[in-house]
Amino acid sequence: MLFPTFSFLFVFLPFFLLAYFAAGRWGRNWVLLAASLGFYAWGEEIYVLILIASIVLNYAFGLAIAATAGAARKWMLGLGVAANLSILIYYKYFGFLLENLGMEAAAANAPMLPIGISFFTFQALSYLIDLNADRISVQRNPFRLGLFI
Repeated sequence: MLFPTFSFLFVFLPFFLLAYFAAGRWGRNWVLLAASLGFYAWGEEIYVLILIASIVLNYAFGLAIAATAGAARKWMLGLGVAANLSILIYYKYFGFLLENLGMEAAAANAPMLPIGISFFTFQALSYLIDLNADRISVQRNPFRLGLFI
């Protein structure tokens, strides 16, 4: 769904605004997260699971980084960065790699590129890196981290 379409302007946006303002102060973040995931799912039905998995994965790594110190903390950061980049590399470059290895038939079956995967991966990486550097505190609310990512 694109912003200047009928479905966004006259269906999604009014429904979102009604739900957002009806939710009150405490429910607005829930509505915002649900609408964000719903908006993403509208164009990427199955790939919204990758976004949700990224939120869960980075929430867990954030807690692990915050709970460790010294070398263990650096290992947790390294694992978190590696996990995020592995997902990005798989979806963004796996088909390209197969093509360059002469496996065109296999490359044709490579997964499609999810919309915004670079953006939400780098958002997640910035959270983990800033957390490790003590520039921010750990987010103990997974829904707030989901809003950030």
